[in-house]
Amino acid sequence: MNPTAADESFRVAVFTDHFSPQSSGGVEHVVWEVYRRLAARNVRVLVVTAIERGWSSFGAVEGMQVHAVRIWDLSRVVGAQVGLAPRLFRSVPHVIEEFQPHVLHANGLHFQSTLAAALANRDRRRPMVLTSHVGKLDALQQPTRALTRAYEASLGRYVLRRCTRFIAISRSVREHLEGLGIEPDLIDDVPNGVDHERFHARQESAERLPRPPLLMFVGRHMPNKGPQVFVEALALLRDQGIDFRAELLSSGPLRQRLERRTRELKLEKLVTFRGHVPDVAAEMRHADLIVRPSFSEGMPLSLLEAMATGVCLIVSDVAGNYDLIRDGENGLVFRAGRVDLLADALRRLIEAPELRRSLASAAWKDSLAYSWERCASETLDALRRAVDDHDATHPARIVADQGSNQ
Repeated sequence: MNPTAADESFRVAVFTDHFSPQSSGGVEHVVWEVYRRLAARNVRVLVVTAIERGWSSFGAVEGMQVHAVRIWDLSRVVGAQVGLAPRLFRSVPHVIEEFQPHVLHANGLHFQSTLAAALANRDRRRPMVLTSHVGKLDALQQPTRALTRAYEASLGRYVLRRCTRFIAISRSVREHLEGLGIEPDLIDDVPNGVDHERFHARQESAERLPRPPLLMFVGRHMPNKGPQVFVEALALLRDQGIDFRAELLSSGPLRQRLERRTRELKLEKLVTFRGHVPDVAAEMRHADLIVRPSFSEGMPLSLLEAMATGVCLIVSDVAGNYDLIRDGENGLVFRAGRVDLLADALRRLIEAPELRRSLASAAWKDSLAYSWERCASETLDALRRAVDDHDATHPARIVADQGSNQ
């Protein structure tokens, strides 16, 4: 079962929900960036995923084989990124048997594709690696927090017991895995990356015309990402007589509710909902402030990308955000959900352009430590380590008998 040292002899079956070139989700974007690079190194890659109706299906892309089944999007019903893909559970065992991978790599503890892989690997015949993308849940709103913890204490534990090793994308994600009973020496730390050629600082121009500062939210319009907090803070700013413009990029199940709330607050002339844009990097470079008011994170890609773009950042004080942003050093941090504190931070930076530039510069320097090339190489190292460790690893060593401490 052990592959030789040559990359072309190594076969990886990758599991991720919602994977598609058109997708804007963070986890699937990580899979896209990592595995197209590994495929270019002649690693044989099979991505097992689900796609929505209307999106193009594909058999091969960027050197990766793709097996996709249909997913029914339930996000508008439940207000979160949730879908149902029952065919995953029927097809995964056959796909694994046909592809004969050296290792299974699941992305996201809470994904259906991860559960399907764990069920197919119930006998632990193959090594399985789980990359976790979620940090602490303390700031999540109810009932999402309770449901997530209930999943982790039941089906999540089933998944964990079928894994050989784990990848944490940040310090807070590692802490969360350890809190679920994972032994520290079974976790590899592999941070996300950023494309510095695409996401780079704008060139300041002496001819730039004076204008109100542009405040921007970039991310899925979902409750845990906090766009509703951003909109309410904008109303406070307006009431304080602060001049600004605001844009929300991307979309999601909250968009209609957010647009309605914007009208109720009489913010239509100040706030624009841009939806999905062709070049998010170019749009970010127009911003003066980017806000990440989320309630849960792992290592948010849009935050890394904003850092690389050289834009000043305000983030909520949740795990994942504070792994990257240090209050008063490379951005500002406010208490998650506190509309008044977010408005105060926005006002402070709007009125202090020199501070904005200083914080943005520090964040840009920090972003240089992150690259997709590093992420891909370290992911491959972790997968090979799982194959080497597989025969010696016993299920009882993986998850502590006492269970989760959540």
